[in-house]
Amino acid sequence: MSAPTPAPTPPDAIVLTGVGMVSALGPDAATSLAAMRAGIARFAEWAGYLPDAMPPGGWESDAEDLVTTAAPLPYVDQNGEEGEDGGRDRALLRLALQDLVRSARLGRGEFAEAGLFLALPEAARPGWDGAGDFVGRLFAGGQVPRPAFVETVEAGHAGGLVALARASAALAEGRMARCVVAGVESALDADFCAALDADGRLKHEASPSGRVPGEEASAVLLETAAAAAERGARVLAAVGPVGTARETPRDDGAPSDGAALTEAVRSACGSDGAPLHWVAADLNGERGRAREWGLVAVRLRALLGEVPHLWHPADCRGDVGAASATSLLAAGARAFGRGYAPADRCLIWSASDGGERAAVLLTSPAKRSEEAAVRWA
Repeated sequence: MSAPTPAPTPPDAIVLTGVGMVSALGPDAATSLAAMRAGIARFAEWAGYLPDAMPPGGWESDAEDLVTTAAPLPYVDQNGEEGEDGGRDRALLRLALQDLVRSARLGRGEFAEAGLFLALPEAARPGWDGAGDFVGRLFAGGQVPRPAFVETVEAGHAGGLVALARASAALAEGRMARCVVAGVESALDADFCAALDADGRLKHEASPSGRVPGEEASAVLLETAAAAAERGARVLAAVGPVGTARETPRDDGAPSDGAALTEAVRSACGSDGAPLHWVAADLNGERGRAREWGLVAVRLRALLGEVPHLWHPADCRGDVGAASATSLLAAGARAFGRGYAPADRCLIWSASDGGERAAVLLTSPAKRSEEAAVRWA
């Protein structure tokens, strides 16, 4: 007896149908994500900031080459914005959005009708002057049409998942047929590096543990399954609910106890207690973040105790801040689309310096259809 044909994904389900990216690893998502998969790293010595701390035994030969960062992107055209606030971030984002349009095979009009939910650096981040007229300048040149609706989220690392939650709500409520969720941050900023260094969180010769600053813009396209089918779009992944929580500030400066991230992960996974085999993580080389994830894994041992596939692409392209979550979404979706995903579900989580924690579960289209045969028959 032949197996029953899986039922189609419900028309109101939220699906991911396109990715776009520009990173230190490549000028588009295809190149960048292939390099991540291969474990190719592209770091460089950066003279833009000189650490104050002296390593044991003194500095080595060249005092101007002590901070390692993701290699600055040589193919980013500043379009006359050199020196202007947010100029490099805007240049990065334009390239990622153009790549998304090509990847998702969107017409200019279709992109203009979409909603854009944009993750930006945290408002209080040193060296970042706030959203201000960032969006107005972003579309001023006409390289990318301005979407009908734009909302910014200044929440840093987890901002992409917060934006994802808002975009999913807009789609579920029928306010939009498709949404773009994007994130961008260039951390190659002397003021920001100085602030990290003062807190012992910048990796350099005198501080072997810490983050490697990077820069990236990444974007994903969300649609309802019905809208995707109508335009013949290929579904890369089904998107589950986003779990969010906020870390309670500690007056004594003690590290996180993992409670907020645990809550976010538990909320994202819902009542499905099946063990996860694949996690795409916002780990960036900082001890505190690794410790926090370890505590979450202990609390949710039945769910996370045996995760054989843990992806943390910061080891290839550095810490990219507000682009982190969308970068992880793009990596998971492309893995499903290209057939090299190590499991049919991927947990993605992200943690902001300001306390925001968020997580979401991506599911392969095939797995989603199998579940639909049971739930919506």
